[in-house]
Amino acid sequence: MSEVVIRRAGMDDLPALLSMAMRMYQSQDIRRQGLHFHTHSAEAYLTHLVSSEFAILLMAVKDGRPEGMIAGVISPWMGEMSQLMLYHVLWWVEPERAGEWIGERLVKEFENWGRVNGVAFVVMGTRDFDGETAMIRWYRRLGYSHLQHHFMKKV
Repeated sequence: MSEVVIRRAGMDDLPALLSMAMRMYQSQDIRRQGLHFHTHSAEAYLTHLVSSEFAILLMAVKDGRPEGMIAGVISPWMGEMSQLMLYHVLWWVEPERAGEWIGERLVKEFENWGRVNGVAFVVMGTRDFDGETAMIRWYRRLGYSHLQHHFMKKV
């Protein structure tokens, strides 16, 4: 059995990243919130995450097959601009890989990248879904504390 490798995604990974992003969109029923998914737009966004010095997109790969990804962007904290925050914007692990610690490994490497790049805090989110309570417990186990809830309204 081969090891899962966590690595920074590159431009050659865009087709696999786009495929995972589409599965994430479809499985989470995000469209009920009014958010759309257009392939060309998603590809442009993923390209930005891969190429920006203020963003990171990591992949989990096993036997040459992508098994998950996590992405985030760096922004200063408005109350103290010298405190950089790494905000999670995308996170996916293939459902058949649940329980294999891939998600935790992605988060740990995400945090490490942030630390190396001067980030003071990592901000992770969750969405309203059946397993959210377990997800909140998981975040706490990893050392995260509750920050705030987000609400969205189409205008």
